[in-house]
Amino acid sequence: MGTVFECFPCVETLEIFNCPHLQKPFSWFTSGQIHWLNITDLTLRRCHAISLEDFCNFVQILPYLTILHLEQMFKEPPKGCSRVGLSTGPGLWVSGSLITAANRNAANQQLRNQNAEDQQAANQNEANHAANQNAANQQAANQQLRNQNAQQAANQNEANLAANQNAANQHVANQNETNQFTANQNADNQQVANQNEAICCASIQNAATQKLDNQNEADPTNQNVADRNENNENNAQSND
Repeated sequence: MGTVFECFPCVETLEIFNCPHLQKPFSWFTSGQIHWLNITDLTLRRCHAISLEDFCNFVQILPYLTILHLEQMFKEPPKGCSRVGLSTGPGLWVSGSLITAANRNAANQQLRNQNAEDQQAANQNEANHAANQNAANQQAANQQLRNQNAQQAANQNEANLAANQNAANQHVANQNETNQFTANQNADNQQVANQNEAICCASIQNAATQKLDNQNEADPTNQNVADRNENNENNAQSND
């Protein structure tokens, strides 16, 4: 058997029959080499020398075994069968102690599976709780961020309103200053115009006086008339 698996290490289907002296399946392995791992279909017929316990241990090391066919196996019970509870009927002879151990192993395996499932469910619940807590924390953080953004927007609007009010006040002040400057300028211009008008009137009066003086100097008659007019004015003032 060791030679078979050295020659065919990747065999997947194996059928052994009419080998009454084949026994001890663990002796079929070659030290340092891994065989039998790819077997998925195993059939044994009329191989009476293989014990049930060795066969059970052997089957456990076949990870991919899905089909197992046994025919006319374990028909020669060992000596002392009455003490170990072997049956003598046709078919398979199974020890009661092996069945009890198998049941105990099955129960232990079921308990381990149940514990694993419970642990997995607990881990899942804890993960869900942590996820929900993280989602709630994220939602609270987002709400706080939105509140901060809203407060910042309100502060910015208030600052903009104050800036606009200051700008309007500054504009009014500038307008008032411009109006005051314009009024002062107009007053100065009116004063200059009045001064110019007075100067113009004085110039006209001086020109008229100068013209009259010139006429009097040229015509003595006008001078006598002027003198008489002056005397009449003096007499009138004296009478008053």
